[in-house]
Amino acid sequence: MSELMLALSYQVEKDFLPLPASEEWAEHLPRVQNFRQERLSLDHTLEVCSSCPDQALQDQVIACLRQNASLLDLEAEEQNRANFWRAALKKAAQEEDKTKYNISFLASLLYVPANRLDPFKVDWLEPWFARIFRWAFPGEKHLNFESLEEDRARVMKWSLSFASQIQAVHQAGGLPGGEGGWKAWREALAFGSPFVPFHQTHLNIKPFADLFGRLRGEAYHSLLPVPFEQQKMHILGDFSVRSAQDQRVRIGIMTPAPFMHAHGVPDFIWFLAALDKKIFQPVLIINVDPDVHPKTQEFLKKHQEALLKYAPIVLLPQTSVDKLRSLDLDILYNLSGFPWGQGDRMEHFSLAKIHITSFFTPATTGCTKIDYYLTSPELDPDYENSFTEKPLLTKGLPFVFHYDSYFKGMPQSVQKSHKGIVYGVGPSLVKKLNKPFMDVLLGILQRVPDSIVVFMPDIAPERRPHLVAFVLKTCQQAGISPDRFFFYQHCRRSLIYQMLAVSDVFLDFFPFSGTNNVIDPVYVKTPPVVLMPSQGHSRNRIGGLIMQALGLDDLIAFSPEAYQDLAVRLGQDKAFRASFQKRLGPEVLRRSSLFDGTSFVARIAPLFLQVSGKAQFAKEMTVPCRQEIE
Repeated sequence: MSELMLALSYQVEKDFLPLPASEEWAEHLPRVQNFRQERLSLDHTLEVCSSCPDQALQDQVIACLRQNASLLDLEAEEQNRANFWRAALKKAAQEEDKTKYNISFLASLLYVPANRLDPFKVDWLEPWFARIFRWAFPGEKHLNFESLEEDRARVMKWSLSFASQIQAVHQAGGLPGGEGGWKAWREALAFGSPFVPFHQTHLNIKPFADLFGRLRGEAYHSLLPVPFEQQKMHILGDFSVRSAQDQRVRIGIMTPAPFMHAHGVPDFIWFLAALDKKIFQPVLIINVDPDVHPKTQEFLKKHQEALLKYAPIVLLPQTSVDKLRSLDLDILYNLSGFPWGQGDRMEHFSLAKIHITSFFTPATTGCTKIDYYLTSPELDPDYENSFTEKPLLTKGLPFVFHYDSYFKGMPQSVQKSHKGIVYGVGPSLVKKLNKPFMDVLLGILQRVPDSIVVFMPDIAPERRPHLVAFVLKTCQQAGISPDRFFFYQHCRRSLIYQMLAVSDVFLDFFPFSGTNNVIDPVYVKTPPVVLMPSQGHSRNRIGGLIMQALGLDDLIAFSPEAYQDLAVRLGQDKAFRASFQKRLGPEVLRRSSLFDGTSFVARIAPLFLQVSGKAQFAKEMTVPCRQEIE
């Protein structure tokens, strides 16, 4: 381990050392080799298979497809097997052997993503195949590190085309399995599509979200509902049936994770406390079953009494759709971060007169019952063409944080005693590492010879062998020692915060920028470098808008080249780096608009009145000052 990393470790945790990339890869090798052997064994089993694979064999294929080791470049023997199966697939098509065609297609997917196979016959794919295809959908497992935008654009086009073909064959009556086959494929398309991370690009994903959102809506509605009497809903506090004379706007603020601080989730605290109760009747809705969710139980134990002073609390799981309708909500403001097809069930049913969401999901949702997406022209310049929802426009950021609950457990800034420069990179490694960003990192290391990069992934090592291999490969191509890149094992949040505090410079990912990833280094007085493109979407521009709100425009770059130059200057010029110290830190954040919840509510509440047809009440609305609530 380098002297710099060793010195750094003593500033963080002596017994919790990060590994240089080559040592990290050595840790992965046994698992990778075991995966390759299991895949080849599965391959040979399929080669002698002469009929539909049984359930056990299908499960083995799915388990293989779900491993991130499948992202690694193919070795020579594996490439030969991939070529063998592609030839077998072509031969089965020529001989019109549908059984062999399905088996060959299945085996090909062990090595090659569907979008890179030859054009295939969707009307030959048996219903059992849909279950496997859900995990073989050409998502992040098969996107090319080398050409981020181009590859994702091709995959999006392919995905839309494939889904349309399946629908067309079904409508023509040619889909194997009839209605049962269509149900299986619809669910595969609807719930497999979340694995396509188009939000990592500058692409407009509205067409994709629109098609697959509609498919998810149909799939949710086709599921057998939980009988009404078995649906769970618990109401804490006073929540009575409203009278005809009560003209207040009843607004449900819904979150599945009230204890999380991501993408502005804590702003529900401000809504409950600051909305004018003469005009609004807020209620906090926690859409998770607390009986099986210990973190929600812990949250309620600590905060229930305080929250009930402002609003009642409703607890219900995703399956209790009908119960939620009984609340007679004018607005359902959903703070859920929808990972497409995993937690968006409620937003495909009409549960309130109006449904609204915002940047809790870093792109348009495709949810069929969300009416409005709260954003701003600064965040989404092309807002008119980017959403399946109607854009509901404010100015600046569409969320706010709550200072005291956000920064519990955060370290203060520390005296940096190491020699050399440490560039810290945030925890969202699996979702956000890409070739353009890596190229900039390598350029920085070439220009700042006494520097290292520390990755702080918030995922377990077994989920990132492809990323470590990618770092090794690109380092070799650039002539940079891979051991200037360090990987922590599965990081605790407290350790990430400490690592941020002893980093000299923080590097925000692009094109998928950060929110918490930008705020946290500011708190510990580590200057972040953020890329903000002139165009793009909220997920590309959010970090830059946060920096502007903090008055840190000089830490924003507008091109990858300028980003690299700024990072290099911060690394090389100690005086320039030190000049930001008085402009960073806890008090800078506390005084900023990012944590001014009452001003935020005063800005957003009139929009709620506007969409509910009660804009005239905005003149009567009052909002308490920030000091009254804090």
